[in-house]
Amino acid sequence: PIAGGEPRRIGEGAHPAISPKGGTVAYNWKGQVWTAGLSGEPKPAQLFKARGTANSLAWSPDGSKLAFVSRRGTHSFIGVYDLAAKSIRWMDPSLDEDEDPVWSPDSTRIAFRRTPYTKAFTLFGPKREAPPWSIRVATVATGVSKQAFLAEAGRGSVYYPTVADKQVLWAEGDLLVFPWERDGWNHLYSVPAAGGSPKRLTYGSCEVEYVAQGADRKELLFNSNCDDIDRRHIYRVPAAGGPLTPVTTGRGIEWAPLVSSDNKALLFFRSDAKTPARAALLVSFGQPRDLTPLSF
Repeated sequence: PIAGGEPRRIGEGAHPAISPKGGTVAYNWKGQVWTAGLSGEPKPAQLFKARGTANSLAWSPDGSKLAFVSRRGTHSFIGVYDLAAKSIRWMDPSLDEDEDPVWSPDSTRIAFRRTPYTKAFTLFGPKREAPPWSIRVATVATGVSKQAFLAEAGRGSVYYPTVADKQVLWAEGDLLVFPWERDGWNHLYSVPAAGGSPKRLTYGSCEVEYVAQGADRKELLFNSNCDDIDRRHIYRVPAAGGPLTPVTTGRGIEWAPLVSSDNKALLFFRSDAKTPARAALLVSFGQPRDLTPLSF
C-alpha cells in the first residue's frame, strides 16, 4: 500500500507491467508472460504459451490487449495477445528484428522499430554502417504494417538507443518521436505515423538521453549536455517542433526527468560537486526542492 504496510509477495518474475485498468500485473518469468492480481487474486498464472522468449510487455491504453516482443535468436516478432479472444496476432512478422512496441492512444495501432538482421555485428568494437533500420506502424486488427520512417544509408544507419523506457514515443498529432544519429550525435526526430519526412527536434554537438513524454503527449522532456558540454541539464521541446526550452540550469547535473500524471510537476535526479544524487521535484516554474533530506 502507498500509505505503508507489509509487502505482499506476488511471485517470481521480472519486468512488471501494470494494466491501465488496474488490479492486474503482467510480468516475465522463464521467458514467458505471466499475470497475477495485485490484491492476491487471481493467483499467478501463465497468460499464454508461445515459442521464443517474450519480453518488452506493453498494455494497450484500453487494457484489453498486451503487446510483447518474441525473440527467436536471429529475429524477433511483435505479438499482441487479446485477453477476451485469448489469442495472439503477430504484427507483420519477418526475419528481421522487431522491437520497442508502442501503442496509439486509441489502442488500434502499434508502432515498432525494425532492424534487418546482419552477421556483421560483434560483441566488441564499433559498427558504423549497416542495412538501415526503420519504424513501422501496424494495424492491430489485421497485423498489416506500413513503413513510417526509414533511416538513411551510411551514418545513422545503425540504431543507437537513448536511455529511456520507450525508444519510440507516440505524441499528440499522431506523431512518432525517436532518436537518430544521422549527424553522428543522438538527437530527437518526429515523423507522422502515416509516414513522411522526419522533422529534427534537437540540434548541436551533444547527446540527448533519458527521454520522457509529457502527460498531454505534446512535448518531450530529456536531459542533455547541449548548452553545457561538461554537465547534463533538463530541457523540453514540442513534439511537433519548436524552440528548445531549458528547464534546469546551473553548476549541478540533472537527469532522468519524469512528468506527473497531471502534467503540473517534474521529478528528476540531481547532484553537484558537493552533494550526491537525490530526487528533486519542480512544480510549474518554481525552484526545485529535494524530496528527501540529505544526511552525511
